[in-house]
Amino acid sequence: MDNSLYLFENLGQIPDSFVLKADAALGLTKRKQRKTGKRKILRTLLIAAVITALLGVTAYAMGLLGLSERIFPVEGTEKVVAVPNGLKGTKTYEGTGEWWIWQDEHRNDPGDYSLSFLQGNDQKRKTCQLYWALTPEAADKLYEIAETYDLELYSESVTADSMERLTALTGIQPFLTEGEAAFTGGYVFPDGSFKAEGFLNLDEFSLDYVLSRFSTGALYPYGGVTRLQDYSERDFVTAMGQTVNIVSFPNRTELWYLSADGETFVALQLRNLPDQASLERAGLKDRDALAEFAADRIDFAALCQKNDAVQQIVSTPRGAEDNREAAQRLENFYNSPMFSAARGFQKFFTANFYGASFTGVYGQEGYEDIDAELSRLAEQYGLRYATSKTTQDGHTVYDNGVEVWDREAESKILKTYCIPKDALYTGMIHYVAPSEYQRIWIYQTEEGHQIVCFTDGPEKISGVYLFYETEKSYVLVSLGWNDVAVIEETAENIDWTRFS
Repeated sequence: MDNSLYLFENLGQIPDSFVLKADAALGLTKRKQRKTGKRKILRTLLIAAVITALLGVTAYAMGLLGLSERIFPVEGTEKVVAVPNGLKGTKTYEGTGEWWIWQDEHRNDPGDYSLSFLQGNDQKRKTCQLYWALTPEAADKLYEIAETYDLELYSESVTADSMERLTALTGIQPFLTEGEAAFTGGYVFPDGSFKAEGFLNLDEFSLDYVLSRFSTGALYPYGGVTRLQDYSERDFVTAMGQTVNIVSFPNRTELWYLSADGETFVALQLRNLPDQASLERAGLKDRDALAEFAADRIDFAALCQKNDAVQQIVSTPRGAEDNREAAQRLENFYNSPMFSAARGFQKFFTANFYGASFTGVYGQEGYEDIDAELSRLAEQYGLRYATSKTTQDGHTVYDNGVEVWDREAESKILKTYCIPKDALYTGMIHYVAPSEYQRIWIYQTEEGHQIVCFTDGPEKISGVYLFYETEKSYVLVSLGWNDVAVIEETAENIDWTRFS
């Protein structure tokens, strides 16, 4: 892109307030009165002077990029919207402020948490779910604001569970020149915006941190109207020559950095700050000195490096309406003799007993009514019920060939079921029809196994599953996450050949 052409074409879009403030900060002009006929020419010359000056001094030093420039006031109140990725006069700033004020004004509107009005449109449903736009009016307003201000809307994020994973998903480079960043979790959006949490270990200090990166040009989905705490802010040039804005609140300190191209904001929030005595023992005067101490050990530009890893992941259509073959495979399984019998038994069991499923076997003393139902279903569907089972280390084997594995430590798998097609098994709990799931798609592993993934079913009565069919068996894997990357990574890591 020709940056000089970009600047020339957009000179007219620069707000007067920005130009005048920059002029005052830089002392570029002295005259307060100008002839009307020359205003446009002088304005253009002044903008050019401002741009030239920005090449020689930091915008932070002019006071143009501090927190005060990201605060959107709510008219008639003392409340504000803190815009994380846009400065006054930008479309991001205006659109973000308008959205959160509208949301606040409609906070008591009854919402449709199932988003039934968006059935059949997976992309828009996921987007409105993320932005908490739970009514048709809210959905319309969200998309209207996005169109008006040319803002990107996210539909979902991808989970990062380690610093290595965060690096792979975002493209960030090693950013600590000293110390270590322990990672506890985070998430990443398609444009590389992310949030990460953990502990920053610098010498004798261990500080809670929240590290965020925001891309301008997007409507960030988390925020709102709030009362801003008292704060102070100042600019600081780090040991690497990078200018950051240090914002101090009573209970935390934030370090803000804007990339050289003006497209990316980085914010490091430090919490669990040490007391004065601890600071002095470490040779630091106060919390401001601690903020400088931390900033000197961070390469903020490294945190602005990006890739498109998450965009590649979420760009695949996963809505049931987009994957008819996958939905049909699931429908065939739902209507199979094995699953039809299992559904029939659950209906009987929940009507007469406590609990959602029966994990016992035929012939248990005192369960004659259950035996009768098992016999009826086995005869109706041509299936074999189990008369015994063994369990060891979370692995249960029934004598009709059914195998069940319970969750392993640190695994995202809750349960795995391998059920012969001629077996009657009654231990599952979710029997929701495929038509009730919003997301159904096929993931093909590197070894060529086609796995049907399905999620986003009715709340509390559905689950997240992987489905695999062999010649003789059905395999269901129940997961504890609905993150699409986690679902597909889990599918990739399972040895499906052991079920053949």
